[in-house]
Amino acid sequence: MSKKEFLLVFLISLSAFAVRMINFKSIFVNGMVFFNTPDAYYHLRRIMLILHNFPKIPHFDSYMAYPDGAYCIWSPFFDFIVAFFAKIATLGYSSKQLVETVSALFPPVIGALTIFPFYLVGREIFNKKVAFLSSALLVFLPGNIWYNLAGNLDHDASNNFYILFAVLFLFYSLKKENRRNLFILLSGISLGFSLLNWQGNLFFVAIITLFGVLEAIRELTADKKNSIIFVFVGILLISMFTILPFSIYPLNNENTKFTYLSLSWFHLLFLLLCTLPFIYIYLFKKLRIGNLGRSPVYQYLLFFLILGGTFLIISLIPHEFIQNIIRGFDFIRRKDVWLSYITEFQPLFFWMGGFTRIFPEVTLSMFVYTWPLVLIVMSLEIRKTSQKAKSYLFFIIWTSVNGVLAFSERRFTVFFSISITLLSGYFFYIAWKALESRRKKKLFHLMILVGLGFFIFKPIISPFTDGTFHGGIITEQVFNSSLWLRENTPSTAYYLQPSKKPEYGILVHWSEGHYIKYLGERPVAIDNFGNMNPGFNESSAFFLAENEEQVSSYITSKRIRYLFLMPSIADLSMYCDIEKINRREYYAPIEGGISFTKKYFSLIETRLYFGDGSFWLINNFELPAVQHFRLVFESNKTTQFIDESKAPVKIFEYVKGAKVVGNVAPFHEVTASIKLKTNTGREFKYISKIMADEEGKFCSTLPYSTLDYPPDVTPQSRWVIESGKKRILLDIDEKQVQNGSKIYLFSP
Repeated sequence: MSKKEFLLVFLISLSAFAVRMINFKSIFVNGMVFFNTPDAYYHLRRIMLILHNFPKIPHFDSYMAYPDGAYCIWSPFFDFIVAFFAKIATLGYSSKQLVETVSALFPPVIGALTIFPFYLVGREIFNKKVAFLSSALLVFLPGNIWYNLAGNLDHDASNNFYILFAVLFLFYSLKKENRRNLFILLSGISLGFSLLNWQGNLFFVAIITLFGVLEAIRELTADKKNSIIFVFVGILLISMFTILPFSIYPLNNENTKFTYLSLSWFHLLFLLLCTLPFIYIYLFKKLRIGNLGRSPVYQYLLFFLILGGTFLIISLIPHEFIQNIIRGFDFIRRKDVWLSYITEFQPLFFWMGGFTRIFPEVTLSMFVYTWPLVLIVMSLEIRKTSQKAKSYLFFIIWTSVNGVLAFSERRFTVFFSISITLLSGYFFYIAWKALESRRKKKLFHLMILVGLGFFIFKPIISPFTDGTFHGGIITEQVFNSSLWLRENTPSTAYYLQPSKKPEYGILVHWSEGHYIKYLGERPVAIDNFGNMNPGFNESSAFFLAENEEQVSSYITSKRIRYLFLMPSIADLSMYCDIEKINRREYYAPIEGGISFTKKYFSLIETRLYFGDGSFWLINNFELPAVQHFRLVFESNKTTQFIDESKAPVKIFEYVKGAKVVGNVAPFHEVTASIKLKTNTGREFKYISKIMADEEGKFCSTLPYSTLDYPPDVTPQSRWVIESGKKRILLDIDEKQVQNGSKIYLFSP
């Protein structure tokens, strides 16, 4: 790269950094750092764990899938790199705020640096003009920007960086024979780094393998002496040895030894198997040019060698490996219920079952419709020039696979944006050349191209004007509620030593789990890893439970102490799908809204969140009080629901509850009530109503104390216990609530 080229690419890179800092004011607010998406907060947790245990990378986390804990499914390289630079930036002192600042800035920095390998790859595939134009377009393409925005701390930010270097060095190894071994080494390491960054980059290994096989076959038919088979075998084996230290240990048992979800023996075997086609081609070439010639002996030998070798290999492949291949395809096809509720796993042109053009056009421009036509043009160009045949063939395969994956799942737009941008640059380049050949004035040509460019790229303007790039940041309510947990609940041990089990856990909807682990510094039973971790499907039964005894049994077995509640219709629908229950048993759409059934209001979660756990009369339904949970915090801002204003987040504590027992008249109702005020100043009354038995005996479990009570939800009265004409004012101590002590009243 000349000095002039470097300067221009550097300026484009600076522009890319500036654009990816467009949400700066939303991320850095009043000395605090906010991040996009829940995954960013688990990356932060891993970064802090690495810094605390540096250079060791903890894989097991007792704060995840509590109480058993689980292994993180992500490859470790991304978090280690961020932790490494954070350690340098903080001079070895792991200041939390400085680490968060470095972490928030890492995505736009790596996004800007990606411009360099992107330009060089574009130059190798096409030419300098296409590479410059494509690089400039990549600066503004939303499909690429989103993954590199400030605060969007996720391994997706780095994926293209390593992949582009793997492609670049692959091209160099095919072209520069004098330093071929060096470029094979660099390409293999880059490919290995891409797998260390995200284990799902195996799809790119498949792309390289397919390209290599086609090139090796083409070379075989051309009868060339300088074989490129060793180039691809070398790259695959080097990448295999690069990930070897991180893949040789199963996650936690034999069932995960060959898992596709995290680096494992599955990835090592996949890379090894990808070398087999090249070995077959090499043997075929050797037999073809040997003394056997084309005799019948040669034909039989070749047949039995291939057949026997194939059967031997198939017999040696573990059954678990084949199962994980199938599971990987099922993952892409969203066979799992949980995946179907995640936005990034939705098909490119569909959203919740309906067709949409907005997302693909906004993220990838109008080229999302025409890219196959440009690939066809490139395919025709391969016949005309041998100089670009290899690079064009690779790009066609690369783009086709990226396109299919992106159409299947939106998350793959981060890869497809690279292909779309290169295609855009190539399209405008050939369009300019075509217009130039007509001998018209250049100004006229330019006006045509500008008009065409405006039509193609008009949809991508909206994210810059409608605040899209400022969205996705953790809400104020969730952020403050998570901090409240950290500051106002009993500390749990081993936060930075996750190999040991802490004292209790938090039950939260899966979509808020990562927030609680990092911001709240508390273990959670389920989180954003969904059913990739144990206990996820089991939790769905809890959120659909109507019986408090069933709920209490689950809570005690999982050693849960607090519930972090913010129910949603999407979560309820997902739980119904997991349990194979018709969601219309709980709600049905009506004109202008949703109609909820008695079964919905009977859910323990609904009664806690909307009824404060008290005796609740709703739509002429009488629902009993929930006796073992007490409200301890609610967030400030409110949302509207069934004509009542409720906090978006409510936190309940599970307690044994003081047991008030006694005798009254048989089958008489006993009412216990107390007035309470929340941290937001909202007042409510908790009421419990039970019926005495045929002997007049009753037992009422009361979850709130009036003495030594927690500070945020405070009693405004003593307990009032009533039955008929009997009425007693009662104080209950916090120890009595926690220990489940019995209090005797109304003795006969």
